[in-house]
Amino acid sequence: MVAIQQNLLFQLTKWSFSKQLHSLRQIESPFFIICLHGSLHLVDLCLNYFPANQKVVLISNGLSNWEITWAKKNLKVDGFLYLPKRVVHGFVVDLLIQELEHPFGLLDYDCYVFDTSIFERLSNLDSQSMLNALFVYTNSKINLDFPESYMLYLNPQPIRMIQKKYGVNSRVINYQSLPNHVKNKLLEIKIDEKHLPEEHKDYFDTMRLWIALGFADGYTCNFIERYPT
Repeated sequence: MVAIQQNLLFQLTKWSFSKQLHSLRQIESPFFIICLHGSLHLVDLCLNYFPANQKVVLISNGLSNWEITWAKKNLKVDGFLYLPKRVVHGFVVDLLIQELEHPFGLLDYDCYVFDTSIFERLSNLDSQSMLNALFVYTNSKINLDFPESYMLYLNPQPIRMIQKKYGVNSRVINYQSLPNHVKNKLLEIKIDEKHLPEEHKDYFDTMRLWIALGFADGYTCNFIERYPT
């Protein structure tokens, strides 16, 4: 019953999101900021550092009606999307990956970009790259660099192919929950139950699973800078 309810919520949310996003499809190289309840003072500050020509869309993920009204009145953005109910971060990322044909950016609202040239540099994306990133986590045990999600520019077409091929998504997942064909593929890049993408986490955090599978399939993540966290 729970699984049926979750699937119904996903379908309703996807339908609503797709309908809203339709009017924004003409926006070129947008950056999305996912806004949570209580975050608008940080979102307001974050927007101050956007270059004038950079398109930005806010996504309400759990904002109250008062916050939505305030944001629409006070924040200068190119679009505003609503989710009917707060969902996990990876769920929102998957909605964007599934609905958008062209590359797009993601920026955390507490990541302030003082060098505006980064936006343009980040959007120069190679077709074989799953994404461009600024922040890196190096896993020395398996000799792989994983992007941190504070600021990313994603290439949805290869990401969709990876997700469909292996039946995975962007959400947090434990190794034990993975099907055998996924575990076997991960072994090709030395990932197993004791060697996960992040040594300090005993699970695959948001987006880490399809990134790892993309590495195994020969795709790359490009780091325009290699800022530590």
